[in-house]
Amino acid sequence: QKVADLFAELRSLADAGSLGYPYSTREAVALVKHIQAFPHDGVLGAAANIFAFDAHQPALAAQLASVLRRHGIPAGLGSGAQFAVRLAEEKPLPPAEP
Repeated sequence: QKVADLFAELRSLADAGSLGYPYSTREAVALVKHIQAFPHDGVLGAAANIFAFDAHQPALAAQLASVLRRHGIPAGLGSGAQFAVRLAEEKPLPPAEP
């Protein structure tokens, strides 16, 4: 459902003239297929694969990242306008207290 909602919003943005490319079911299917074929890439890796061409245009990449975040995909803009995730340093939890 999240993928369908994401691509519905992208399509509505294209219909409104905010995006130049009308993302369609083809890209939604490619996203799901990528996740199935490469589960270790995660949703963000699959999204980066789908939107890689658009990541070279900073304003468009920022708009796409914003839409992706609204749909639960933690996209951001890293070096070279690539989609990136920045995670905090891992720290072990203290032992549980009874």
